[in-house]
Amino acid sequence: MKFRVCAVLVFSALLLATASLAKQPVDNHKNVHGFVLGRNDVPLPGAVVYLKNLRTKTVETRIAEKDGVYRIPGLPQNIDFELWAEYGGAKSDVKLLSSMDVRTDIEVKLHVDVAK
Repeated sequence: MKFRVCAVLVFSALLLATASLAKQPVDNHKNVHGFVLGRNDVPLPGAVVYLKNLRTKTVETRIAEKDGVYRIPGLPQNIDFELWAEYGGAKSDVKLLSSMDVRTDIEVKLHVDVAK
């Protein structure tokens, strides 16, 4: 009898836990953010940040804020992207944002070899 009561309690707890997990939203997007920096890690406000979708080959741009910060929210998880910045005629290295990276919040610092 005690075994049945314990089994029912354990089963009920598992059902509640499963129902709770089912209500949690699944985030199918990732957010990329970071800084565009020059020599000596000086922020580069106004730098242009490029994001290339490797599936469609389309390119989007963002402008770095006064502290060199850029933000690109809502990227699909299942697509690879390339990310780079340009400032004063110079270009950063190109960074790959892989669809295999399952993080939903990714920070990428982009260094452009210019003095400000």
